[in-house]
Amino acid sequence: MTATGSWWVYILRCADDTFYVGLARHLAARLREHNVDDRRGARYTRGRRPVSLYLAHPCADRRTAAQLEWQTKKLPRQRKAALMGVGSWLNGQGALRQEALSLAAASIEADNSHMNPSSNLS
Repeated sequence: MTATGSWWVYILRCADDTFYVGLARHLAARLREHNVDDRRGARYTRGRRPVSLYLAHPCADRRTAAQLEWQTKKLPRQRKAALMGVGSWLNGQGALRQEALSLAAASIEADNSHMNPSSNLS
């Protein structure tokens, strides 16, 4: 697992000021899908564009993310808005920054393992 976790639960703020809760492996790509792609973005967000990433929470695996997504979806709007700064919830820009750093570190690690094959020997 990376520092950010391998899955994210996210809350989008839609143009009509409603919230949408979902889960994804890659936040930036999923945000693009919600804003641009009519086939991959959620039906709920298609008529409420543009959407922005409000909050995101890293999770270790899909099961944990799905459980947190379900719990978050059940919260009233005011409670969702109050999650800012609670526990591991990150604001949208902070989450995107953390995801980018994590992906860059994973890429460097992969490059290093290919450059030095002797480090992979047991």
